[in-house]
Amino acid sequence: MFLHGLTNCPAQADELAPLLFGLGYNVYVPRLPGHGELDRMTTALADLDAEDYVAAAEEAIAIARGLGGEVTISGLSAGGVLSAWSGQQRADVDHAIAVAPFFGPRVVPTWANRAATNLLVWLPNMMISWDPRNPEGSPDMDYAYPRVATRAIGQFMLIGEVTEGLAARNAPLAQRLSVMINEADTEVNDRLIERLVAAWRRHDRQVDVKLVPLALGLPHDLIDPRQEHANTAVAYGLFVEMLGATP
Repeated sequence: MFLHGLTNCPAQADELAPLLFGLGYNVYVPRLPGHGELDRMTTALADLDAEDYVAAAEEAIAIARGLGGEVTISGLSAGGVLSAWSGQQRADVDHAIAVAPFFGPRVVPTWANRAATNLLVWLPNMMISWDPRNPEGSPDMDYAYPRVATRAIGQFMLIGEVTEGLAARNAPLAQRLSVMINEADTEVNDRLIERLVAAWRRHDRQVDVKLVPLALGLPHDLIDPRQEHANTAVAYGLFVEMLGATP
């Protein structure tokens, strides 16, 4: 199962999914709530809470359990946050893979992440363009929203904060845990990812960490083949390595 990123949709994995299917996996790519609507300028993401996204992940896991004998949940960015949460909370997940999980933005110091989360959750929502120079978004990605709700950003940061809090007290329940950290990623705070990995390891759990070298120059969204600077030949190879399969 692959969970797409914030403001994207299942189309993000429309090349990754067939690759994985060809390796013998049944592949499920659900649409997260509020995403994939025809109106790309929708404000739907401003009306959703962390509970809505967690419930969607739990429903997807239930569906995935009917598709095979083992369940691997993976996701990028916001999807990576839900993958990490599932790795912490779900004993029926065999393998949780969090790819560049967005626990907080790189521009916010690690010590200030919780305060930033609270502000984004409780302040009035704002719709901001991912790229102010191109407010209509890329014509090659006409399924993705060019704007993001600040409240939605806060909701995923909140899930990350809750996941870390749970990890500080309890051992993760998934059978296997993997995390990808992209050194060239300018969007996410890697320190927050490392903090969760450390919390899991304090419970004597093995966590496989795939460090993507800065020299590869992969973008934050290293899954979508239409993303600028995409190099899916490299990115998908790394992803398959994390699965433990042979490409």
